[in-house]
Amino acid sequence: MSDAKTIIAVYLKKHRKSEELTIKDLSKKMGVSVNTVHRWETDKNSPNKTSLKKIADFLHITVESLLSGDIINNYSEHKFSCPYDMSILEQQIFVLSKEMPVKYQHKILRYIKRLHKDFLNNKESFEKV
Repeated sequence: MSDAKTIIAVYLKKHRKSEELTIKDLSKKMGVSVNTVHRWETDKNSPNKTSLKKIADFLHITVESLLSGDIINNYSEHKFSCPYDMSILEQQIFVLSKEMPVKYQHKILRYIKRLHKDFLNNKESFEKV
């Protein structure tokens, strides 16, 4: 499992399943056909540049990490066995929630990322709280 195409195939499928998404769900999320996602997951096709960015976002990593194979090292060596890079805060949340089912752990991380995005878009409202 050394080339980027194989890395993408393995981790895209693994993460999709951990999110409890079907190939159809993911294809809608990515704006591509079901066959395209299937070909990525079965290592038959490589995603284009735009799709690489969408896949990296879905996996919560950078495109550079995805293409370099860093995701393998992070997955196999990460002491929390989490399939993507995590900030210190995410690691703390992950540790606190590790007894929860994986789908709930990911929901917590998505919620925090959404809060962060909302904060960046509307700092004044958050400062009043």
